[in-house]
Amino acid sequence: MKIISGSAKSYLLKIILFLIIIVVADFLVGSILSWFYYNQKSGNEYDLKYSLEEVSTDGIILGSSRALHHYNCKVFEEKLNIKFYNAGRDGSSILFSCAQFYAIVKRYTPKIMILDINVGDLMYDKQNYDRLSALLPYYKHHPELRGILNLRSPIEKIKVLSKIYVFNSSLGLILAGNLKKQKPISDGFKPLAGSLNNLTIKEFKQVNFIVDTNVIIALKGLAYSCKTKNIQLYVVMSPTYMNKINETEFLKICQIVEPLGGKCLNFTQNKYFLSNPQLFKDNSHLNVDGANVFSEKFAETISVL
Repeated sequence: MKIISGSAKSYLLKIILFLIIIVVADFLVGSILSWFYYNQKSGNEYDLKYSLEEVSTDGIILGSSRALHHYNCKVFEEKLNIKFYNAGRDGSSILFSCAQFYAIVKRYTPKIMILDINVGDLMYDKQNYDRLSALLPYYKHHPELRGILNLRSPIEKIKVLSKIYVFNSSLGLILAGNLKKQKPISDGFKPLAGSLNNLTIKEFKQVNFIVDTNVIIALKGLAYSCKTKNIQLYVVMSPTYMNKINETEFLKICQIVEPLGGKCLNFTQNKYFLSNPQLFKDNSHLNVDGANVFSEKFAETISVL
């Protein structure tokens, strides 16, 4: 029988002590970060938390920056007599929006769900997975998010055991959210002011890309859930100041959602918006005036569908 030497025992004890310190430090620092995270009163993460855990309107808007800046909820309320919340988020993806959707419908069932999409949303892009990190603080208490969050890496289930890890991508936002004064809950809509001088129309350049099967699966799941819960789903491409946009990808998305009761609307080549560059902040985004006009036109369109 081999006997462990005194030096080996001492080395082993040091390793164990080091691991204990790491675990305790992770727990303490992670707990502090968690407190500050959930006590934010403003900012992007505050808005995200509200969309996941508190929103209760009959209408929900999901998508990236074009969703956030193009849909005026007050116009929808006036035209449709339904309260909406704009849960759009800059730089988000269909995967991110689907995760938000699952958290929302776990709590209650809205009547209308609007998903604003972009050309290229079906494309595999590693950044789409990296940006899911904003949802990691909810991994433990929101099991409905785990299916999408686990797509980030094969060992994501292990990584989230660290209390610090889930806040890694949010440190600056947590600080900003705690420094700002408390604001009342708004409808989420964030209009863009101003427009570029001499804005010229861009020729859209189609690029070849690999379709992300995870996005296809998530989108099918969202559409199916809307059907089973009797939620009217609208998948929308809002206006751009670009010419000759290839509709192949949009048609593929429509083939996914329309058999499940979703409705697809494409405003990217709408002649009114293409004739009025003053309604755009840039080639991809409407300004506040453009958002108001689009919201009215969109509300009128769905009111008769």
